[in-house]
Amino acid sequence: MTGLGIWLAGKNTLALLSANASRSLADTVGGIERHLRPAEDRARFIAGRIEAGTVNPEDRKRFGLLLTGALADVPQIESVALFGPGLTSFFAARRGDDRFELGEVDHAGDARFSS
Repeated sequence: MTGLGIWLAGKNTLALLSANASRSLADTVGGIERHLRPAEDRARFIAGRIEAGTVNPEDRKRFGLLLTGALADVPQIESVALFGPGLTSFFAARRGDDRFELGEVDHAGDARFSS
């Protein structure tokens, strides 16, 4: 009977370890999703405004305000950008606690963007 008891205890321990590992992994994934959800929400909002025609990305002043506003209350997002034709991007970036930068970058010569 002792051998059976040790085998059952071992089996129970492995089941508990597996359950704890699964729960820990689920908690970690949930935390990552909660951390990234604001970025996804902002991207969908901006895309929706462009698709609806309520904002024109070529109007840099107005579009820059939209991009800067997308950063306002989400410190985990450091920058947001829209890539246009020819691998150019227009971006808003957080620079310190209360400063933001708007700019344009041509990525055409950047090897990270070549196919």
